[in-house]
Amino acid sequence: MSKTKKRLTPRQKDTLEALANYCRSQSIPPTLYELTKVLSISAPRVHTLLLELVEAEAVVKIKEGGYARAYVPADSPILKEY
Repeated sequence: MSKTKKRLTPRQKDTLEALANYCRSQSIPPTLYELTKVLSISAPRVHTLLLELVEAEAVVKIKEGGYARAYVPADSPILKEY
């Protein structure tokens, strides 16, 4: 997570932490739906937070298009699988 170029907001940090924890425990990225449940926020807000984290280089989008499990923390070991 030290790869970020700009400072993250508390909500962005929570999102990144939830994403990282899910990837660690499940060995796959979460769906947007799964993140909405963990973070207790709406799907559009989760998507916005993920895009902000991509911009901050804290998260990598691993698949283009409408894939459910498309985002992974930039320092996640499961990136090697994609």
